[in-house]
Amino acid sequence: LKISEALDHQPTIEYYIDGKPIGKSYPSPLSHKKIFEHCLEAMRSQNLPQNDRPLIVIVGTHRDDAGKCEETIDRKDEQLNALVDTTCKWVRVLYESDSHRPKRLIFRVNGKVPQDEDKKVAKRLRKKIVEKSPTPIKMPIAWFGLEVLLQTSSHDGILSLSECQMHAKKLFIEENAFSAALHHLVQHNIFLHYPEVLPQIVFCDPQVVLTKVSELVEFHHKLRGDGEEEADGDQNKDWEGEDFVARFRDWGMLSKELLGKFKKFYKEGLFTPDDLIKLLKSCRAIAVMEGGKFFMPALLHHLKEDKILEYLKQCTTLVVTFVSTCIPNGLFCCLVAHLTSLNKASCWKVCTKSIDEPRCLYRNCISFIRHGGLEIVTLIDMSSYIAIHVDKANASRKVCSEIRDCIHDGISSVCNLLGYSGVEFEDAFICPDTHCSPDPHVAVVERGEKYKYIWRCSKVTSLCGEVKDQVMWLPENAATTGVPLSMEDEPSLPLLMDKVAAKIPHKYEAVGIQLGIPPADLNVLRPSPQCLEDNLRAFSEIFDMWRRHVSRPYKWSTIIEVLNTEHVAEYRLSAELTSWITGATTVTSGTSMTT
Repeated sequence: LKISEALDHQPTIEYYIDGKPIGKSYPSPLSHKKIFEHCLEAMRSQNLPQNDRPLIVIVGTHRDDAGKCEETIDRKDEQLNALVDTTCKWVRVLYESDSHRPKRLIFRVNGKVPQDEDKKVAKRLRKKIVEKSPTPIKMPIAWFGLEVLLQTSSHDGILSLSECQMHAKKLFIEENAFSAALHHLVQHNIFLHYPEVLPQIVFCDPQVVLTKVSELVEFHHKLRGDGEEEADGDQNKDWEGEDFVARFRDWGMLSKELLGKFKKFYKEGLFTPDDLIKLLKSCRAIAVMEGGKFFMPALLHHLKEDKILEYLKQCTTLVVTFVSTCIPNGLFCCLVAHLTSLNKASCWKVCTKSIDEPRCLYRNCISFIRHGGLEIVTLIDMSSYIAIHVDKANASRKVCSEIRDCIHDGISSVCNLLGYSGVEFEDAFICPDTHCSPDPHVAVVERGEKYKYIWRCSKVTSLCGEVKDQVMWLPENAATTGVPLSMEDEPSLPLLMDKVAAKIPHKYEAVGIQLGIPPADLNVLRPSPQCLEDNLRAFSEIFDMWRRHVSRPYKWSTIIEVLNTEHVAEYRLSAELTSWITGATTVTSGTSMTT
């Protein structure tokens, strides 16, 4: 933190590698205060055990220039302390002085030309950090020996699993003990191993994976500049005249060829660009696109807050709020990758137009064309909630309900992937009354006595009204609490994928035949053997063809009949689904709206 700048000031962002600046600097879209607030909320979303909670240290640079800022250091400490107090249950804080009032959070130093006073502060800071360090990790001496042996044996930080097992035998560590040792080292992030996607690769240095991602960030930043700058060096000469440089810079689009240009750490026969793609896909860092291209949402530019606020004011928007936290760290980009990947059932296509249309492609505000539909869906990362807007021309109640369910399913899936346990989220709306606050804010939805549903402003508890324009987001049977679904209702694609496809992914062909899908169409969908994602994608296409061509009535009763045929023979699943349909209810409680 620059002491010479106010907390509301938007700092300059600069990238350095090995002490050398890369690309051009540019102003942050967020102020110092907003950045710190976002970091606190990100730590809060981790919900870690007490001993593992992160330690917050704030170092204030440019100590000699503190007098140039009208906002005093004490005033900065007051504001930062107020933010810390709201998250003190989820973080540990290191104070420069907790006897001073307000408590001093900022350690004040001159970073570039440190004087004796600054060196004393640095020495005191190191001592405090050591005192606050968590309990050391305990492990058998043989496991520690294995860690050292593997790290010294892997000059580039990568070994095959068989090589690791061979080295373990040198220490008389048998197979079962080796598996336990590897699990322990991975659990504490000393090593990285991804058995589901890269079973034969062990990263003995986590920096390998970080470096491969950093290479993309570095090159993207070099290209970024003012939107027209070209990268320097031999790399750009290889791509001269090809449009994927612009696609990478403006749209975050990657290709296998581009990843192959960064050769560091690749090891033929062990770790290749194909392996990196598998890893990034499994982490939802990238989405699979058409034509062998990949989409990395985290590389997109950030849309300024004033543009987003202007956009929200003209929309009838649903928001997804997270109970007792902000949006969990990393969730938004992973959700975008989840929705846009061709390997997922709910494949959406990103819009590459400007926000003025209004279609946009930004890190925090992104538009899609939904699979099988014409409507444009825009997701907006508002830090404390996700806003969802559908263009009014195609915003039918059925469409909005399907979109809502799809996003709910995506959030749940990504939370499980990222290890966020117990994350709760609710539906709400942007408050329709702008008189209580000029900026968009949340209005929760609840049952009212006079109206079927009312919205209630979260800022002014007495301000409420009937849900009108927003009713398109409510489930079809939301008007009457306790009314079960009917066998004659039309099923949504997310529910079909969750309740049927996910339970019997290998029976996509049998279900398709019973739904009356022509054999020629089924042959086109034939997936790779034993590929779960391909099976689910085939199921998605089958359900979509069933819905559009109406080969058999598009309702739940047809699915029940199909499951009970001899060809499919999923009698238990049929019974479970029947019980779920006849017992499903819509429930609203307090300020939440759940289905």
